[in-house]
Amino acid sequence: MHTSREKHRPQPALGAGFVGRARTTVFVSGIALTLACSAADGGGAGAGRVPGPVALGVAGSNAGMAPINSSVPSSLQSAPAATGVAGSIPPAVGLMPSAGVAGIGRPVGTPGAAGVSAPPATPAPNARGVAGSGAPVAPAAAGAPAAPAQPSGPPIAATGDCAGATIAPVTGDYSANGPFPTKTITGSGPTGQYTIVRPTTLGANGFKHPVATWGNGITTNPSFYPGLLGAVASHGFVVIASDSATVTTDLMLAGLDWMVMQNNAAGEYQGKLNPTCLVSFGYSLGGGGAVGAGAHANIVATVSMHGVAGASNLLKTPLLLLTSENDSVCVPAVMVTPTFDLSSVQTFYGTISTAGDTSSQGHLIPVDGALSLITAPQANMAERAAVVAWLRLWVYGDQGAKKYFYPDDCVLCKAPWTAPKRKNWK
Repeated sequence: MHTSREKHRPQPALGAGFVGRARTTVFVSGIALTLACSAADGGGAGAGRVPGPVALGVAGSNAGMAPINSSVPSSLQSAPAATGVAGSIPPAVGLMPSAGVAGIGRPVGTPGAAGVSAPPATPAPNARGVAGSGAPVAPAAAGAPAAPAQPSGPPIAATGDCAGATIAPVTGDYSANGPFPTKTITGSGPTGQYTIVRPTTLGANGFKHPVATWGNGITTNPSFYPGLLGAVASHGFVVIASDSATVTTDLMLAGLDWMVMQNNAAGEYQGKLNPTCLVSFGYSLGGGGAVGAGAHANIVATVSMHGVAGASNLLKTPLLLLTSENDSVCVPAVMVTPTFDLSSVQTFYGTISTAGDTSSQGHLIPVDGALSLITAPQANMAERAAVVAWLRLWVYGDQGAKKYFYPDDCVLCKAPWTAPKRKNWK
């Protein structure tokens, strides 16, 4: 994948956070980072409540974090969580430092609003095209550009809410880069504190680009995920990501709405985006944020990677949940399974096995940038392929992507994956 970058800005310092119940400490350039997820006392997610928030901070720090206001119904909020957290907060909204930058107060999109439809009877809501084929390619190192995906067969033309995009099919592994060279722009968005990763050339041959909002893991920013964000952008998506190290659903929605507004504003994006074809995806704290943002009226698909629990009962379109058996930070049974249980939409729950996580990185599998020395390359690429396949399936109607989730011998149904779960499956 050919990439270019505009306006470099120094990476913000890692923030301090509270320490929850389950801790994992890693060392990067001599700095000890403590990652923690905590479950709220009392009440189970299966009862319509979501567990408490996630935190990650510099080891030895005891700076507390306080929740921001949430538009999620109080019935979904958890009881007060671990020491250092004031009040209650659903992790789909996230945390802000008690003395930090205030969140943007935009409410979560209203479920059932115009533009939202129930999951279709067919597996791919915009389905039209041909299935991809071919043996998987060997994974590249995490964060490194993968070989471009090779087209096979006629182009795929999206329909429905995502009409206006025609893209080449993929042969082989979906972790490979798509047909679009990409560029990264920093210092953009509604506050100048967002990063955009997008195709270098927009609107070629009338292509209407779907827009994706990304949520970082806590204490990280978009520079920690260049491989993943670049891969998604290389398949035609314009990705906007808050630079916040404590991302929230509100920040994700603010970036998404701003990006959509550019379609009607004078400038390079005018007339080149599809405002009715949006996706939400994120990791860890941002995974919960992505589920919250998934309730936006024009979201067609959502992905949460190793995410904190989120209000998946508010979603109207398909959800992909990814985790690993080795994740001792956002423990699947405590954080991911409750989101699956609460979901009322078509949902796939994929888990990387212990054997598949050969570097035993667990929660850190998706990180492929600034922490690249401690990632698990093979598992990283497996998760990247699943994300790209899910987005292409529901946005472009890419029938070749179905092999990752259908049928019982699907790609995510066998090594390095284990124990797949489906819900409301069609």
